[in-house]
Amino acid sequence: MKLLYSEAQIKKEVERVAAEIVEHYQGKTLLIVGILTGAYIFKADLVRAIYRRAKERNLEITLEDDFTTASSYFHGRKSGSLRIVYDLNTDPKDKEVLVVDDIWDTGNTSRYVRDYYLFRKAKSVEVAVFIRRVGNISSEGPKYVCFNHSGKDFFVGYGLDDKGIKREIPEVYGLEAGEM
Repeated sequence: MKLLYSEAQIKKEVERVAAEIVEHYQGKTLLIVGILTGAYIFKADLVRAIYRRAKERNLEITLEDDFTTASSYFHGRKSGSLRIVYDLNTDPKDKEVLVVDDIWDTGNTSRYVRDYYLFRKAKSVEVAVFIRRVGNISSEGPKYVCFNHSGKDFFVGYGLDDKGIKREIPEVYGLEAGEM
């Protein structure tokens, strides 16, 4: 495993993104939707950083918190089409929504979830991702990004897993093909 992002780097970038979000949503109510499972640690740190930043700047921002799961797998097999497996407990209608995801690789999952909540009449939907692969930068990409990453690394740590393990590692590592 090779270290890609240290705890200190992660904390700095999460705080930076939180500051951008507070500036954009100050005075508003924001529904933050984490895409399970990979984004849960990033989302938890991001929500706390948003709270701290707003408090430091004496700005008002109300956070609503929820999760969703989207998958292209059904009974262990890739189906080729995405679907919402677990939906929100909160109605997104007329709300400012921030979708929080772990990786923007192809962007398919984040875009699907974004479009789904727009279809459900959310007032606006933006996307925040922890890591975006540099080769996949497009005009419709995420608004908020902690790390732009080049290379084909398989990520583990900070919520990212290898077959359900290594999520608890506080840094992000890249695995080589033989290490998976």
